[in-house]
Amino acid sequence: MATPTETLVAQTVMGIVGNFGDAYTDVTRPGAVTHRFRYEGKRGRQTQVEAVQFYVDKAAAITGRNGWEAMQGSEVYLKDTLNDHTWQVFVHAVDADVPRRVEVVGGGLNDRKWMLRARLSITRTV
Repeated sequence: MATPTETLVAQTVMGIVGNFGDAYTDVTRPGAVTHRFRYEGKRGRQTQVEAVQFYVDKAAAITGRNGWEAMQGSEVYLKDTLNDHTWQVFVHAVDADVPRRVEVVGGGLNDRKWMLRARLSITRTV
């Protein structure tokens, strides 16, 4: 697969992104004594994770939501800035909530007043 050009950045990603590796399909014939498998290539399982990002104002949060939703059907980098992880994933679906006002105290996010939360259906590609 090609290298992604976009990055979906989240303050934190909750859930297990999943493993990536060889995939096989069982093609054993009925009544056969031994098992046979067909190699399907490199694959990851489709999983659900939750991403959270904080913004300075509502307009920025809405722009972020629109950007996340535009990534559906694309291969992107998913970056978790809190735990410093980056994964290459295919985004199947994005179910983003309406941005809501929050009071953030500490953690270097004192100026962030809006939170965006979304559930992502993804498959790890590398």
